[in-house]
Amino acid sequence: MTEKEDKVYQANQKSPGGEGLKRNKKRPSGETIFKRIMFLFGLVSIVIMIFSFDVDWGQLRKILFNTWWLPVAVLLMWAPLYLISAYAWLIILCGQGPCNVGLGTMYKWSITGFALNSLTPMGLLGSEPYKIVELKERVGTQRATSSVLLFTMTHIYTHFWFWLTAAIVYTLLAIAGKLHVNVGLGIVLARKTYRLN
Repeated sequence: MTEKEDKVYQANQKSPGGEGLKRNKKRPSGETIFKRIMFLFGLVSIVIMIFSFDVDWGQLRKILFNTWWLPVAVLLMWAPLYLISAYAWLIILCGQGPCNVGLGTMYKWSITGFALNSLTPMGLLGSEPYKIVELKERVGTQRATSSVLLFTMTHIYTHFWFWLTAAIVYTLLAIAGKLHVNVGLGIVLARKTYRLN
């Protein structure tokens, strides 16, 4: 969307009818087609992974039966964290002006964004274009880009302090004799802290 189209879109969103821009309902947009193709690609990938396991189906059933509680535990741990993350992003977005995005939508986009981050080699920087594309239809390109980048910078900043604090606590506990100094763990903490600096 060009800047002129963006302004027209925002002006139409504020119109008394509240209808916003009318989209052509007969033909899906390129964005919708892309989303559908990526969904099918992911679905086919999962099916291929399941059928290419080098594990006997009986053994797989036994493993799943013995570890059924692990997915539940992971969901119970990560669901509130993603909710807090979505709420933080919503606060950043609404702090920039009026926003018509709900917490549920931000939660969905946060989970999808973190999934994309896990798949990309860049780590924390893989889902920003996706989030901007999803958000720009509601608040405009400028605000979408601004809120996503500000949220990402805040997220990286908290990671920096988390790892720096962990390295300092580990070092202090090792000096106090409460921990045995593990050279491998020390190297990992030093590299992680150095990389974030």
